Amino acid sequence: SLFRGVCPGCGCSMDIEGGPLCRWCSLRIYPDGSRNAGGLSVETAFHYRGIPRELILRLKFHHERKQASVLAGLAVCSWRRVPAEGDAIVPVPTTRGRIRERGYDHTHLLASRIASLTGAVCRQYLKRSPGASQIGLSAAERAENVRGSFRISGNPKPNMNIWLLDDVMTTGATADAFTLFERFEAKL
Repeated sequence: SLFRGVCPGCGCSMDIEGGPLCRWCSLRIYPDGSRNAGGLSVETAFHYRGIPRELILRLKFHHERKQASVLAGLAVCSWRRVPAEGDAIVPVPTTRGRIRERGYDHTHLLASRIASLTGAVCRQYLKRSPGASQIGLSAAERAENVRGSFRISGNPKPNMNIWLLDDVMTTGATADAFTLFERFEAKL
């Protein structure tokens, strides 16, 4: 083939017609599955190691926005259930300081890409108060750090499935903070 691409995982040359990653990088994805956190059903696309971890870090800290499309495709292929038309994907908001630092909200970018692949809509129904980073905190410190950090903004349509999207699930502290979603149900 005259047209060859570069694997976003390792940088090696590959056929554009293939998957989003070369065969070697595709082997370095460890699918996860479903779990429960904070009373919410959680779909995790893959373990935070190997190629997915590298791509997330490059999206978050190295200004590689193109990784959002790759990660979205990998997530949709890995999830057991996917958002559908009429569902809302709600990104966990990043702090304003991080958005200024990066120049974009990486989780919103990822949610938008997933929405475009699935027919769902991306909605920012949440706002976040300023706060410290979760990086390097213990599970207890993470839980305390996000407690009260989020508030509802906007009104979802009645009977809309809401998919809360976060980039990484470490201890589940952010998911635990979303008992406020009960208020969504009360508004509907």
